[in-house]
Amino acid sequence: VHRVARVRGRDRDRLAERDHRFGFFGDGDAKAAWRAGLKVLEGLGARFIDIDMTPFFDTAALLYEGAWVAERYAAIRPFLERHREDVHPVTLQIIGKATGFSAADAFAGIYRLAELKRAVEPTFRSIDALAVPTAPCVPTLEEVRADPLGPNARLGTYTNFVNLLDLAGIAAPGPFRKDGRAAGVTFIGARGQDAMLASLARAFHATAATTMGATGRPLPARTALPAAAPAGYCELAVV
Repeated sequence: VHRVARVRGRDRDRLAERDHRFGFFGDGDAKAAWRAGLKVLEGLGARFIDIDMTPFFDTAALLYEGAWVAERYAAIRPFLERHREDVHPVTLQIIGKATGFSAADAFAGIYRLAELKRAVEPTFRSIDALAVPTAPCVPTLEEVRADPLGPNARLGTYTNFVNLLDLAGIAAPGPFRKDGRAAGVTFIGARGQDAMLASLARAFHATAATTMGATGRPLPARTALPAAAPAGYCELAVV
């Protein structure tokens, strides 16, 4: 199902979501928590409509299956040449794929990314935000030890495309899973929409959760945010 939601009222945000072709990898609790998160959005006045997620997932494939692996290799190439034995084997396995790509492959990837950016532009003209599961499953430490690559690759199923498409995004805690593990929703929008997304995530978090994560402590009461730092304080941005 492809869905876009619209939050009525002051924010009037429309949100898109989809059960991606990879689904939740058999994690029923993750799917149930996602559905619970959607109900929270509906309670905020969300309206869901259809979108095509294909170009988003095609972009995500470029990140780990395309020439962008070479960008990672370029970043640490001097270190690898001097201290290869000090690099974790899993890291070497991932970055080692870079040697299989040529400069022509890199340019082909750049051209393909440009096409995909054009393909997703109409989506954000018809919605205010895209809502996706922050993670489609929650692997155990044992599962990661047995397969260091697979579980980690699955965790970014719904978010790996954000950076390459130059989008903005924020993850917000949602209703906890039945097994007590964390779950949440990530809100994605066009570049420059950070404030709107943060406002939406704040409203969702306050409605979806009653405690600060697994601490058991109550969420602080929602208060109006100041427009500027009060006297005696300085404004600080942490990126």
